[in-house]
Amino acid sequence: MSPSCSNKFSLFFVLITSLGMRVEWAKTHARANRWQEEVLLVQEEMRRVIAFLDWKATWWHSQGRRHSDVRDDIKAGLAAYAARQSHLMQHLAETFAALWYPTLLEANLRIEWPHHYISYAQAHPPTFRASRHRATTQTVVRNTRDSESESSDEGSSDGYDSAEGDDDDVSPYR
Repeated sequence: MSPSCSNKFSLFFVLITSLGMRVEWAKTHARANRWQEEVLLVQEEMRRVIAFLDWKATWWHSQGRRHSDVRDDIKAGLAAYAARQSHLMQHLAETFAALWYPTLLEANLRIEWPHHYISYAQAHPPTFRASRHRATTQTVVRNTRDSESESSDEGSSDGYDSAEGDDDDVSPYR
């Protein structure tokens, strides 16, 4: 091989490698930009969820006084239902705020929520429970024996036991 041919091959290899590196850089840059956009979208979704639940709580609160053309007992029931729904929406917003606040702080992201949700999140850091679906072999064996003995006893006062053993946690109103 002549020196000029070797030089041309070397130059061609450098150009191809350089072009390949530019393509990879462009792909990586685009991927990073998409992730930055995704972070912004999730942050905005968090803000909107808190704002919507706050609005919904206020809306339910106003619904309690809306009907004046009904009997007093029905009016009281409607007011109680509206108050319950208002409280539920408020509690959901507070719970989400408490869950998301540490993550947003850790990522050094802006938090644009009403001040009372930030205060609540600071005062109530999230506590995580162990998974409800982990059962030891001993528990499974004991539950199997219990269910065999209870299957003949229809009048059990224990109520419904789910297969996962999480029947204490099914109510959204706790």
